[in-house]
Amino acid sequence: MARIWARPPSKALFLGVQTNGRDIWIRLGFAKAIYGVDNVKELMEILNVLFTDRVCFVVVTKDRKWVESTLVAIHTKPSLESKTGTVRLISWSGKHDRKYSLRVFAP
Repeated sequence: MARIWARPPSKALFLGVQTNGRDIWIRLGFAKAIYGVDNVKELMEILNVLFTDRVCFVVVTKDRKWVESTLVAIHTKPSLESKTGTVRLISWSGKHDRKYSLRVFAP
């Protein structure tokens, strides 16, 4: 896996590109921050928007166990399958990092 190290205060730690046959993943050093891409063109597009802080990784955990990961545009509410858990947004620069909890409220 090739790695590019992030600068503090980024919690991304590093960005890595991993392959297995035709499968390609982008991952950060932050636990479970991983995203599968379809091809090299998509990889390059995602790297561009990630390095320019236009998207961030979203990692959802519940009771310290991984639930889901995705990418989302900065300042956009992520569309998540999860209804409860802890959401971490991790940007390359660290400027847009956030953490919040999902909760289901009874009507």
